[in-house]
Amino acid sequence: MERNMELALRILRGVNTSKGNLGAGFTYAVAPGHEHIIKHPNIVLLTADVCPDAETLYYHIDIMEQAGLIETTRGGYNGYPASRLTWNGNDFLQKVDQKGAMDHVEAKLGSRWMRLSLDVMATVFAGAAKQLALKAVL
Repeated sequence: MERNMELALRILRGVNTSKGNLGAGFTYAVAPGHEHIIKHPNIVLLTADVCPDAETLYYHIDIMEQAGLIETTRGGYNGYPASRLTWNGNDFLQKVDQKGAMDHVEAKLGSRWMRLSLDVMATVFAGAAKQLALKAVL
């Protein structure tokens, strides 16, 4: 299975949106069709439309944990993975979501940015954010 950066960003944004809302700030990942399994008042679910199937969703959660973007607990509620952003995950998402950064990078690289390594991708988005900030100040 190949890494899908669009899906990874949707997962990061979903986890980020729910962080700190309830309990320890963990977000449970549930694939489409399984939402009914987790019915607990203190659990935040990643929206089912974030991913088409469970295998792809859980694969991306695993590799995002390996990359240090999220922290994951296994065997949480009914065995579903729970996630929250790490420091690096917050920093990466902040760079990507900096106002105008995505448009700037896509104007220069098109969709090729999705094939860059995570380190290079973070550097590219940090550079774009820096350029945009300097342009606004100067």
